[in-house]
Amino acid sequence: ANAVTNFDSATYDVGIRDKVIISVPKLGKEDRQFADYQRIKILEAKDLADFSRQFMKSGVHADIKR
Repeated sequence: ANAVTNFDSATYDVGIRDKVIISVPKLGKEDRQFADYQRIKILEAKDLADFSRQFMKSGVHADIKR
C-alpha cells in the first residue's frame, strides 16, 4: 500500500483537512502528484533545514517555554 494514500485516507476518516507530510527521502513523482491533488503540503528535509535556520536567526525561539 502507498504511504501517501494511507495517510490521506486516515486523515480524511478523522476529519483532518489541513495535511502536511515530512518526506525523507524525497517523494517520487506519482506520490507528489497525488499529494498535490489532495492538497497535502509536502516538506522535505531541505525545507526543514531552511526553516530551522530562519527560525533560529529570527530569535522567536527565545520566547518558547520548555
